[in-house]
Amino acid sequence: MKILVLEDNPNRIEDFKRKFISDNVTYTEDAYEAIGHLKKTKFDLVCLDHDLGGMQIEYDLENCGTVVAEWINDYPVRDTEFVIHSLNSPLAENMQKLIPGSKYIPFYWLT
Repeated sequence: MKILVLEDNPNRIEDFKRKFISDNVTYTEDAYEAIGHLKKTKFDLVCLDHDLGGMQIEYDLENCGTVVAEWINDYPVRDTEFVIHSLNSPLAENMQKLIPGSKYIPFYWLT
């Protein structure tokens, strides 16, 4: 399975590596890099964090998961499962609204 993970926390990345040990996984800590991957590669699963840069974001910044969700909303990606795993519930729920059919599963439920 081809998977894209947008995550900046090294501990969470290690958890994803253990969970997806036999899969082809691309990791990125940058929203714009994630969009670049989505433009050129077909993924089966995309896991998106919201808060990047090591801080909890109370609003949308330029480099956050909402940027990716907005891009997906504008340029729908077909036949891909989307999981928003951010612990920032209000903004994760906003991302879920932008990506029809996506699931909001806080990170602690994924591991």
